[in-house]
Amino acid sequence: MEKAAAAIALAEARMTEYEQKLFAARAVIFRAREERLRLLQAETEKTTEAARQAARKRVLAAREQLEKSAEAAQLQMSASIEQLGAMAIARILSTATAGRESA
Repeated sequence: MEKAAAAIALAEARMTEYEQKLFAARAVIFRAREERLRLLQAETEKTTEAARQAARKRVLAAREQLEKSAEAAQLQMSASIEQLGAMAIARILSTATAGRESA
């Protein structure tokens, strides 16, 4: 009977030891998993920020190009307006001059 009680006590002690080792192993696995997730999240944030920066640069470049195009169009319109005005004045003056000569 003593041997059986000792065997049971030894088995319970071993079971407690295994449970503690299992708990510790699970804790190690959990910490490793958490670390992998943290690293993955940091990498994702880094990649996202790089993409944002690249997009900002593209938007700024496009905006600058659009502003340059608008300025060029404005200058071209101003030149065309001046040219049309000069043509209109010349036409009016030539019509007025022709009218005086025929009179």
